[in-house]
Amino acid sequence: MSLTVYCAGPITGGDYRSVLSYFERTKQALEGCGMDIVALHPMVGREHLLRSDEAAESVVVDGGPICTPQAIFQRDRWMIRRSDVVYLNLAAADRVSIGTCMELAIANTLGKHTVLVMPEGSCHRHAFVLAAADIIFNSEDGALDYLVVLAEGC
Repeated sequence: MSLTVYCAGPITGGDYRSVLSYFERTKQALEGCGMDIVALHPMVGREHLLRSDEAAESVVVDGGPICTPQAIFQRDRWMIRRSDVVYLNLAAADRVSIGTCMELAIANTLGKHTVLVMPEGSCHRHAFVLAAADIIFNSEDGALDYLVVLAEGC
């Protein structure tokens, strides 16, 4: 039996290449660990949006029908629904990520196991975030190691 992990993290404000690179790197770390893990992330199917070093916007207006706010929200919710675990990494966030907080809320509402990376002093330290996350790690390495241990049990 495989473990399906939805990977979430800040997108708005980051350049597309860096954002896509982060999600692909995380996907490779999870799927390449030797366990049966399937990693999903919000940039799947959105590679065509790559533009030089432009910052990602919170509302995409020129990306076709798959990039409307409704399409992005519903697709990400669908991926969360079909996942066993939702892994949210806020380690590098320098401002509040509304999208990642929404993904955490959706995952919590759907009863998904939530694994959050949030260092001390994070701008995301809020009662709702703390209550919605099942496990909070200070570092990405600890969280990824934990996900591999979960996969070993599947």
